Amino acid sequence: MPPRLRYSTSEATSLESRTRSDHGFPDAEASLFNIGSSKVSKTSKIRDILSYLGNRNPLPLPIHKNDVVWLFDNVAFRGPDGTWQAEFVAATFAGKVPAKFVDVVGDIADAVGLAKGDAEEAIIERRIVPFVLDILPGKQIRINHDKTHALKLGPGGRNGISSDIKKLPPPPKSMVAQSSADVPQGTLGILDMKTVYAEPEGWSIISGMTRNRRPIAPALPPRASG
Repeated sequence: MPPRLRYSTSEATSLESRTRSDHGFPDAEASLFNIGSSKVSKTSKIRDILSYLGNRNPLPLPIHKNDVVWLFDNVAFRGPDGTWQAEFVAATFAGKVPAKFVDVVGDIADAVGLAKGDAEEAIIERRIVPFVLDILPGKQIRINHDKTHALKLGPGGRNGISSDIKKLPPPPKSMVAQSSADVPQGTLGILDMKTVYAEPEGWSIISGMTRNRRPIAPALPPRASG
């Protein structure tokens, strides 16, 4: 029997604890398959050690077509010398999802009374898969900024995330530049991003939600019947 997951409520408020207890949260959570935590994908010992150096890693790894890449929108600002720059953040994951994680989707679907193949099961899968992908440290991502400049991001650190301050060319008339990842065909993820150029004064940010039209993670294998 696989280990079952139990959650601590030590930090929950009394209302949250009472709600969890009254509605059977502990029993439901204990019945779910234990997915554990994200792991660092296996690599050679040398590359594993070098990944601790973060963006100073002298032997970065390129993106493979089976990797998953996420690019994040950012804001460009003027540096001390007046030139434009921005922080670019990206994350890289292993694209293969272990078949055992099908049990996670199946357990949740069964717990809420869904039959195999119901449309809602696909929604559960899309929301779970990003949390079970193994992280890939030491990866370097190439992007095309505004179709005019090539940038190298990373390599990422032990958490698979890279953060780089990059100098940028002047903004387009729209003050928004589009960038895309220069990756092998078939790579999944959030492969497009935008950079909003902002002068020191006279601007604001309105937070909202957008729908990504591309798959941001691979699909799980079909759920076994029975």
